[in-house]
Amino acid sequence: MADLAADAIRPRVGSVPSSFISAIAWGYIFLIPYFVVFSLFVFFPIAYGFWLGSDPESYVKLWNDPIYLRTVKNTLVFVGASVNIQMAMALLLSGFFVHERRWIRFLSVIFILPYVIPATASILSVRWMLNPDWGMVNSVLWYWFRIEPPWLTDPNFAMG
Repeated sequence: MADLAADAIRPRVGSVPSSFISAIAWGYIFLIPYFVVFSLFVFFPIAYGFWLGSDPESYVKLWNDPIYLRTVKNTLVFVGASVNIQMAMALLLSGFFVHERRWIRFLSVIFILPYVIPATASILSVRWMLNPDWGMVNSVLWYWFRIEPPWLTDPNFAMG
């Protein structure tokens, strides 16, 4: 009796269902495009940079070039100044917008408008394209397939 229980919990070799093997194969197949893109845009540029940096002569030429030294100095000054100025401006503006005055509220609205306008334009354009009466997407779907999905009017359809 103990041998039957031990056989029941012992995995059998070669008993993996074929659907499981095909699922693993499909997983590897779906990973191939990721690895191709990763190799082209991440691994290859890093390897190429290491290959370019392996020649010591290029560093000697770089340090002897007066334009490079001036560029490094300009970059350090720009980064140091811009980070400190931006931090100071952010602290001043955050302290300024805390006050409860009507004109400060108006200024805060003007300050936030550049962030709101692109989102509003994209929302309006999507609503225009998905309009059930005259939207571009519904017109194309009706012309080709004779269907008109209620994109924005049916709550069950709109929320998935």
